[in-house]
Amino acid sequence: MEGFVNIASIAGKEGNPKASHYSAAKAGVIGLTQSLGKELVQSGVLVNAVAPAVIQTNILEQCSREHVDYMVSRIPMKRMGKAAEVAALAVWLCGEECSFSTGAVFDISGGGGRHIDCGWRSPNGWGDLGFAKSRIESMEGF
Repeated sequence: MEGFVNIASIAGKEGNPKASHYSAAKAGVIGLTQSLGKELVQSGVLVNAVAPAVIQTNILEQCSREHVDYMVSRIPMKRMGKAAEVAALAVWLCGEECSFSTGAVFDISGGGGRHIDCGWRSPNGWGDLGFAKSRIESMEGF
């Protein structure tokens, strides 16, 4: 299997004030990822995306300090992410260890993601980690 990783953003899931153009573009990347993940899987191509929160890069030079502070304030870890952290996730998504995922969007947000979009729904709604943990633990061999 080949793997492709698109770079989306938490803004594409949640929207950011004063950045509607950016949020809309990243929402489009998420939709593209989900569609291509389904379309290409039978030809051996996996397509996933990462959705980072604010990452310390040169693009922040274009943003006001107020806007950067707003974005960081929404992150429970109270810090920006690092490009190397996003790269590590992207490398994992392209590796053999991640061969059963396609069309998924993986948050890398310092705890700031509002939901998990991984294609399953628990009885309690999207992103119910307690349900996911109980399902995994109940699987044979765990």
